[in-house]
Amino acid sequence: AGRTLNHRYVLQVKYLTFWVIKTREMSLGWWSDPLEVEISLDSNNFTNRSGVLGLPKCPVYSNDSKVSGKVKVVPVGSSPVWHYGIEVLLQSSIVLFEDFDTCDYLKAKTTLCGEGYISEAAEFNFEIDLKAIEKFDILDTYDGELVSVNYEVIATILRPWYTFEISKSSFLSI
Repeated sequence: AGRTLNHRYVLQVKYLTFWVIKTREMSLGWWSDPLEVEISLDSNNFTNRSGVLGLPKCPVYSNDSKVSGKVKVVPVGSSPVWHYGIEVLLQSSIVLFEDFDTCDYLKAKTTLCGEGYISEAAEFNFEIDLKAIEKFDILDTYDGELVSVNYEVIATILRPWYTFEISKSSFLSI
């Protein structure tokens, strides 16, 4: 009876090993991201934000301009990677340091591409018109001792339910 249990255990280990190898080949993204994402913002003006975030070379936009840039997506492995679309979100957050609370103030989303496979490096251009955002006032970026107003562009690759979305963010000033 002991030998049968050991044999079953070995079979289970072999199955698990095979399953781990197969999931890595299929780029599920459980151990590492199957895609690398890079955001580059188009701006001629930069500032050094010395606040809590301490961000060097932060791009600056006026509140009536367009935030534009590129999202570069590069597959890590050799197999194509399935996705349900790529989105870019401009998000503003207000941070209250006294309460240690953060609330999202503004969200403007645009879709870069629909679902499909990515098998080689791809670049997607995006543009978000700040004048077209009607429901919210565009607040100036502010780094204070008790309150902070931050803006960031977040690129998200939507992935199937059995794995994780891949996101990359980049801060900007308005």
